Amino acid sequence: MHFVTGDENTVVYIDKLESTKPIRIHTVVGAEQPLHCTAVGKAILAWRDENEIIAYAKRTGLKSMTENSITDIATLLQEMKKIREQGFSIDDEENQPDLYCIGMPVFNDKGKALYAISLSMPKYRKDELVVDEVVNDLKQTAQELNKFF
Repeated sequence: MHFVTGDENTVVYIDKLESTKPIRIHTVVGAEQPLHCTAVGKAILAWRDENEIIAYAKRTGLKSMTENSITDIATLLQEMKKIREQGFSIDDEENQPDLYCIGMPVFNDKGKALYAISLSMPKYRKDELVVDEVVNDLKQTAQELNKFF
């Protein structure tokens, strides 16, 4: 599990809870990743207004991290709309090959998504989980975290 904060172009990993499984995702507290191709980044970016999303895309060029990364503005805007509608984000090998993540925004008291949490796993483990249950757990955790911001 990861907890991040977002800035103009990236997320910064604030904390993480390591898996007890022998094969784990390698992340580093303090590291930065792009907004458009990580579950946590997309969970934050989706709640910015359309002009801010377009400005982000133009500033960063939507660099491709894998063949699944979103690299054009129209697709990014469509993905952001989908995330707002469903309330969570997915990174399906968009930032790293063989990595699957579900992200959830953490809102502050003004309704801004400045933070996010995610559950990340090797893609082969995706079949072991029930996405609705993970989303529900992440939503409950995010609501508890909202109380601090």
